[in-house]
Amino acid sequence: MRSRCAKGGLLRTSASAARRMSFLSMNRFQRRARWTSSATYTREGTMYPTLNELFNKAVAAHGDKIALRMLIPKERKRGRGIQLVLNEISYSRLGEMAGRLATALDELGVKKGDKVALISKPRAAWATAFFAILRCGATVLPLDPELQQGEIERILAEAEVRSAIVSGLKVDDLQQIREKRLHDISIISMDRPDSDDVYFLDKLVLGKNVFPEADVNADDMAVLMYTSGTTGNAKGAMLLHRNISSNALSGVKVADIAESDNFLSIVPWYHIYGLTVSLLVPLFAGSTATYAPVDRNLTTVMTKARPTVLLGVPKLYNVLYSKVMTSIEGSLLKKTIYKLSPTLMGKLVSKKLFGKNFRYFTSGGAPFSREVANGFRRMGIGVMEGYGLTETAPVLAMC
Repeated sequence: MRSRCAKGGLLRTSASAARRMSFLSMNRFQRRARWTSSATYTREGTMYPTLNELFNKAVAAHGDKIALRMLIPKERKRGRGIQLVLNEISYSRLGEMAGRLATALDELGVKKGDKVALISKPRAAWATAFFAILRCGATVLPLDPELQQGEIERILAEAEVRSAIVSGLKVDDLQQIREKRLHDISIISMDRPDSDDVYFLDKLVLGKNVFPEADVNADDMAVLMYTSGTTGNAKGAMLLHRNISSNALSGVKVADIAESDNFLSIVPWYHIYGLTVSLLVPLFAGSTATYAPVDRNLTTVMTKARPTVLLGVPKLYNVLYSKVMTSIEGSLLKKTIYKLSPTLMGKLVSKKLFGKNFRYFTSGGAPFSREVANGFRRMGIGVMEGYGLTETAPVLAMC
């Protein structure tokens, strides 16, 4: 008997999708076996890859290909509103900059086992810093830049953070924290700082050579991810290299990610869902990771990005589905097409919103409305839902 996911059309069927659909036709027990067998690198007695190894492999294999595309809002000339500008960075450039920054961090005293905070919204410098910290053998502590100063201070003190790489907007907070409590913390700004006691990231990497990376193994802690869950203050979940790498590689296999894919995400990287699924999965698959700020018009973002996969949260898809159905209900022609052939209507909607190469949505972070998911599937638009926890890095199941 076919599973509900398969019957609902997890991915859109096309001539080129026959191989993908073989996985979708499995029942849930076969899927579980496929998941287990595809992750042979996680079995006892085998080697786990580190995030460093996977990143270095991707850089070597994909060189000049675009690794990251950041959609950055900028003001038009003469006050004509906001436009989205694409900022792109290749695999080789990302690897080079991460190596140079790792050299600078080493010279600042960052050693294996140290905790380095990363406080910023997603940007190219965030990804550079993430891989640079890992290259030093240190642990990344990502934090939401919207956190209050007191909460940031509590977490940095509890985790015994030695250095912090932050956006320009958080420099004042970190300086005040250093004055009050963490007197020895080094502050590195992604934007040009106004103070002489704050390092400027761009200046740090100038003229640096790439030093040999630290000896890192799969059982070293890669990320200390703070999560509040449902009780009290946020607590740190210690995630090893193998926790994250096995999850990311399983995602690449189970979701059948190809080098030709272009991931579009609005999910921030300082949450484990965003970090693993929207940054690491596409990079380790050799595809492109595109990030857009959540407050931008989704239609404009889609037109600019032309993704094959969209990563979001249920709230985003609820809004999107509502807009699609409102558009259909407001047109007699669209309403007629939808009644006669929901799949044809879905193809028209998908091509207009996402481009001709769009494959599917993926959702996580909260329960997905069955009405919305089935509504998209009825139109032949693929939907993949994940369930997981911060502690599991994060995906436990995908459907």
